[in-house]
Amino acid sequence: MKRLNDEKLKIKIEKARSLISSGVYEEAIVILNEALEIDPDNSIALYNKGFSLNELGKYREAIALHDKVLKKDPKNGNSLFSKAWALNKLGRYRDVIEITDELLEMNLKDSDYCLWPRETAIVDALSMKGFALNALGRYIDARECFDKVLEIDPKNIGALNNKGLSLNNLGKYRDSVDIYDEVLGISPQDIYALKNKGRALKNLDRDKEALEVIDKALEIEPKSIEVLKNKIFLFVRLKKYEEVLIILREVLDIDSKDIDVLYCKVFTLNQLQKYQELSDVLDEILEINPNDVDALNSKAFALKNLGKDHEALETLIKVLKIDSKNTEALNNAGIILNMLNKK
Repeated sequence: MKRLNDEKLKIKIEKARSLISSGVYEEAIVILNEALEIDPDNSIALYNKGFSLNELGKYREAIALHDKVLKKDPKNGNSLFSKAWALNKLGRYRDVIEITDELLEMNLKDSDYCLWPRETAIVDALSMKGFALNALGRYIDARECFDKVLEIDPKNIGALNNKGLSLNNLGKYRDSVDIYDEVLGISPQDIYALKNKGRALKNLDRDKEALEVIDKALEIEPKSIEVLKNKIFLFVRLKKYEEVLIILREVLDIDSKDIDVLYCKVFTLNQLQKYQELSDVLDEILEINPNDVDALNSKAFALKNLGKDHEALETLIKVLKIDSKNTEALNNAGIILNMLNKK
């Protein structure tokens, strides 16, 4: 009977692995559940189910399964790496660093601890650690991780891109541009490199080059809000406000409630002195957050410039009900009351 169960278990795990290779994770989990009915503590079945749950975005469930494997086998590299990946997705970056350090220490002593070849395992662990360090703002440490990856694999696009990000965040924009040029020499359509090169060039005030790179990125991802925002902020700096409005409409068609974009539209309309449109956009912001004091103050400003002093005063009173010491509202309410008393 045991031999028969072992054979059934082996067949089910192989079938599940085949489904995982094809990206059919839900079906793989069904088969793995059947395998775990035969052997509830089977590390291979538990790992593969955890891996599948990761791919489905069920990170906490995945971690629970990997912990079950690691309780039995603390140095199971597959489950350690997959757990680190799930923790990374949950933003638990310090835990990621702890696990990747453990993986790297293990790998120096034992090249057979996981399914990957030794160098691949080191690259993957260093890359994940570097990503976590970047997320924690430890950009120098992150860059060192990616440098170690590039010593092993000089054309590793992920490491190059992330090293460029570290350099960008350290304010070393020229160095980051050089890195992104290296990436684009290997992969000219790499959207990540194009996005971040455009940002670095913008920070270097190389506006014409930045615009060219941003437009290349938009050829690949025409509806990328991130790239469209970069173009908006570049045009704002160049004071091309009519062009800004065109792109803003495009972004708001994708996400009509993006507060940053709505406030950029507020700024642009104010620069163009289009006060009725400004008032309308502020109404949109106030629908999202009726107690947004900045929006209410700006709304009062727009109404005043439209000659609607009474409505402006009512709006300022709303501000003072929320924040009785709001200096801007107090000053503007005083100015409007003086004007109304003179009429």
